[in-house]
Amino acid sequence: MEKMLTGTGMNENPKKPSAPGEQVDYALREAGSVPDASIRAYLMFHYASLVVNKVVDTHLSNWGLSVPRYAVLRGLLKKRSMTMVELSRYLMCNASNANSVVGRLVRDGFVKRESNPLDGRSTRVKLTPKGLKIAQEVVEPHRRFLIDLMAFMDTKDLQQFTVSIEDMISRAGDLSTGARLAASTSKSGEDKKVRKPARASRKLQASS
Repeated sequence: MEKMLTGTGMNENPKKPSAPGEQVDYALREAGSVPDASIRAYLMFHYASLVVNKVVDTHLSNWGLSVPRYAVLRGLLKKRSMTMVELSRYLMCNASNANSVVGRLVRDGFVKRESNPLDGRSTRVKLTPKGLKIAQEVVEPHRRFLIDLMAFMDTKDLQQFTVSIEDMISRAGDLSTGARLAASTSKSGEDKKVRKPARASRKLQASS
């Protein structure tokens, strides 16, 4: 009884959370965070993205692929060949990340780099026979897997879910732009503060 009153009884070793919502709530409690629906929703979204990406990666590993590796093969299956700039845009990542993914695919024999006949300064990426075979083999089973993954929602729920995700991406873009503008304004103000003494010093030198 004394242990229960002092909080050292059953609560000393609380049951580990199992459901996703319980894990998020546990993390919030451990951090001492003030309960907030927006914070909880963001953490659930972040947690879900990690879990889903891991599951999709595991599925694609049956063909020696991952989400970004499959994305490259899928794009090349339709386009046949792409420049690194086109691939970066298609993958929605920077050139360095795209090069890294393509480099591993080249190493594993899925794609090859060739000189761009229209621009000797750039290269084009193409599927090898091995890459073409794997890409054609994986498309349909992976498509079925993704449809099955989202099968817990009906068409109306999927449409609303998509709209919500689009709104979140748009909001993140607005905040990112605002943050860059604020940082730029702040840096500009600091530069002016730094330059002012120098101008004052030149004025003193001119008048002496």
